[in-house]
Amino acid sequence: MIAAYVLGYKVTPADVEKAPWIKPATDSIDTGVTICYNSVSDVKYIKSVVSAPNVMCINPVNWCTDATPAVLNDTITVTVDPHCKVLVLQGFDGSYLPNILNVLNTGDYHGIEPWVYSDCLKKNMRQRIRSFQQKK
Repeated sequence: MIAAYVLGYKVTPADVEKAPWIKPATDSIDTGVTICYNSVSDVKYIKSVVSAPNVMCINPVNWCTDATPAVLNDTITVTVDPHCKVLVLQGFDGSYLPNILNVLNTGDYHGIEPWVYSDCLKKNMRQRIRSFQQKK
């Protein structure tokens, strides 16, 4: 397996206990790993249905798992909250997003994550494929 992309969702302690082969990504080129994140405007918007409890999170802009901030599209700062294992976005106005059952897209950007990070993800998929091929 090159990598599993779990976009806008969680990997729980129970998931890892039942499937110990689930390993978190730690950089942009490791393989056989899980890329996991969920984005919020503030940790107060964490929704248990998609974000908690979560045991892994990587920033798809700089591929760091710590709180090193990364700038996306010159205006959005993306930072991992290491305690909650979510991405916190600053400089993004999600007010135009449709409210889904008063749960998602109200401070939680679950519904748009593939598009927000699409350029980063496309580049990363190519990097991981190349890394996987070089290990063969």
